[in-house]
Amino acid sequence: MKLKYLLFFFSISLFSQSKLAVKYYYEEVENGFNIMVDNNEYCEVSVVLRLNHENVTVSSKKQDTFIVPARTVGVRLSALKAIHIGRYGFDFRHREYRGNITKTSYNKNFPYSLPFKKGQSFLISQGYDGDFSHKNIKALDFDMPLGTPVTAIRGGTVVKVEDSFDKHGETADFARFSNYIIISHPDGTFSRYAHLKKESAKVKAGDFVTTGKVLALSGNTGWTTGPHLHLEVYIPKPSENLYIKTKFKVGRGHVSVFLKENQTVNRNY
Repeated sequence: MKLKYLLFFFSISLFSQSKLAVKYYYEEVENGFNIMVDNNEYCEVSVVLRLNHENVTVSSKKQDTFIVPARTVGVRLSALKAIHIGRYGFDFRHREYRGNITKTSYNKNFPYSLPFKKGQSFLISQGYDGDFSHKNIKALDFDMPLGTPVTAIRGGTVVKVEDSFDKHGETADFARFSNYIIISHPDGTFSRYAHLKKESAKVKAGDFVTTGKVLALSGNTGWTTGPHLHLEVYIPKPSENLYIKTKFKVGRGHVSVFLKENQTVNRNY
């Protein structure tokens, strides 16, 4: 006898980290449904699924966080089967985050390269936990003239490029107008280069870049008081990214140190 059922289904995307290229859907199977997802991002994505259900078994049981590999389609998050003849149904809500939000370990001793070309030197105008816009954020601001080539501090995959804005201001309201590039690294960390010049990106999402590759030109977009490069490295987390201090190669590249505010750094390697 074929099961009879009454199904209530809806999917609501709430509090997503960003407008990620992630698609949710379901497929009907005998006596139930599979909840599916496609990840069209160029990095793995964490999906947090909140299921409400009635009169069904759920394959994922108490699991609510799923790590979906980059550029994958048809990934089953959960299978739902009716327990017996009669009414059953489900609905779900989801949140998604770029990267693996369950990761806790990373390469703390990786020697990062400075974000500019050999032979150049720049002042760090705001350091980790700076008073202006870096409160509780492990980020660095390099004073750079407009149009300075910005280079990759570490190799990885470009996962996001935004370079359409040409607006800036000295209040937090302008933060959303910052042009930026995000790169995913092999250990699960990400680097973000911000305030870039409009339409100056030399890379696109999906590109693999090596250390020292020119990514874009420095600019003055977003929340700024003047031209500079904002640089941060972080591990993705659900509520707030875990920003981390990183060591940079200085001198001729043989020594790695933490950089400090008001320090002028030279790249001689």
